[in-house]
Amino acid sequence: MSGDEEDYIPENEAADTDAAGEAHEEVAALKAELAELKDRALRAMAEGGLQDQLGGGFFRYSVDERWAIPHFEKMLYDNGPLLALFTDAWQVSGDDYFAQVAAAIGDWVLREMEQPQGGYYATQDADSDGGEGRFYLWDAQTLRGLLSDDEFQVTAAHYGLDRPANFEGLWHLQTATPLADVATALGIDATRALALLTTAQERMRKTRGGRPAPGRDDKVIAAWNGLMIQGMASARRRPGPPAPGRAPGGPAREAGGRPGSGGGDSSPDHHRGRYESANRGRTSSGGPCGRPCCPPCRGRQAGGLAAC
Repeated sequence: MSGDEEDYIPENEAADTDAAGEAHEEVAALKAELAELKDRALRAMAEGGLQDQLGGGFFRYSVDERWAIPHFEKMLYDNGPLLALFTDAWQVSGDDYFAQVAAAIGDWVLREMEQPQGGYYATQDADSDGGEGRFYLWDAQTLRGLLSDDEFQVTAAHYGLDRPANFEGLWHLQTATPLADVATALGIDATRALALLTTAQERMRKTRGGRPAPGRDDKVIAAWNGLMIQGMASARRRPGPPAPGRAPGGPAREAGGRPGSGGGDSSPDHHRGRYESANRGRTSSGGPCGRPCCPPCRGRQAGGLAAC
């Protein structure tokens, strides 16, 4: 058989091969487009008013087309799947922002929703202090008195407090301008901007923790607990730290410790002790110390903090 005959491919087979290659490229392009859309949607959810920007966790749903103002109720059955989803998004994309959002959800659950006997409470109410969302809202006068001038400049620009109030004459926090853009506009470096925002968030969390807290439905619903346990397990089994235990822009913790206030002990020893009690006798890859450890603890090294 001649060399030409050996290289000969029937015309119909060649066409099939070309068509298969084109189809593969189209599928790959579609997958890339869908991944981009997913990441954009998740980022828009987290940067908008659906996420509690100071305390972590997601509210039940948005009441406007811009995802700016939520119904201020937090549901266990929403936040469990969202914890798993943002953990998956971090692993696939490598975007640390998604890890931060996942850690903020985990911090909120351990601080606000875990009952002492084990299991998770069902919901946090929308209302407090005689109105919906009052626990989460801010006015400019309070913040000017609470923050330094530099802190207020960064915080106002980042969260849109230099724009018209967005909820009944008050502000519900959302990311209006990326912190890097805020730093550029103010003529400071990004590290300085982050430091100012972090200290501002700490002051705001402490003040918020002293307000009348939203009520809590303390039922322990098996199906909803299953969703949150699945989310926690998803975050724990990912290689490396799933999230640095920080809310977008800063630590996802509030001062105080009063149940339902957004306070509580978020130290690594506190979380480690709770997880080790729950997992005694089981094997786990654990955190940097090699012992079973919760998602916020496992990521402390990534956040520049001491290993648990």
